[in-house]
Amino acid sequence: MEGYFFICDLLGFSNVVENSSEDELSKRIQAWVSLVEMAASDCHVTRHQLISDTLFAAADSGAGELRKFVEFARYLLSHGISQSLPVRGAITYGRYEWGELTYGKAVIRAHELETMQNWIGVTCDNLLPNIGDLWGTDSVICYPPPMKGSPVKIYPVVVWNVPKISDLVNLLTWGGLTKKGDLLSWDWADKVNNTALLGMYRDWLAAQGRSGKEFYGFSPMQVLSEKGVIPDVSE
Repeated sequence: MEGYFFICDLLGFSNVVENSSEDELSKRIQAWVSLVEMAASDCHVTRHQLISDTLFAAADSGAGELRKFVEFARYLLSHGISQSLPVRGAITYGRYEWGELTYGKAVIRAHELETMQNWIGVTCDNLLPNIGDLWGTDSVICYPPPMKGSPVKIYPVVVWNVPKISDLVNLLTWGGLTKKGDLLSWDWADKVNNTALLGMYRDWLAAQGRSGKEFYGFSPMQVLSEKGVIPDVSE
């Protein structure tokens, strides 16, 4: 079949397993399962399956199906981070087979795009059918998602209500993501900074009344400093 495919990973799951007691781990897993079930129910996503810390979801073609996936991603991001369940994902389009064994080109591309990212967020593949119907600061904007060792490229990115940096840091040190007393690692600090930049850029777009269907500049830091949102310390 052909349609949209969504992959999402729960970040830091191995830390949660290592740092939690059996009772704590059971509660964290139940929180993850409940988050997915509530998101799927609220967003009317009927085809989804959990494999440990990885979520697969599939939908038919059509603008309405893509809109459901974007809302699904927004729900997982916003409600997930509030429970210290940070997620990273990707939405693609193409051929896939859904069942006990799920596979196909759309699955492979979603996995590649998801694992390349270095933040808490969801990126859509370029040239998704019907993506032009969804531009907006409460849905999808053009943005260069932070990629590990890849060229800077613009993609449609799902926007969500990113907490302020201090709240992000606190939420990422709870729920077994770090050991008690440990400091935040640079791996997590980079994700925090990258995620916060999206929130700041989205807020600037909304304040300007822009839809986000175009990206302004080379990087979000350039745009925000030139527009005076972030002071230019080089001067």
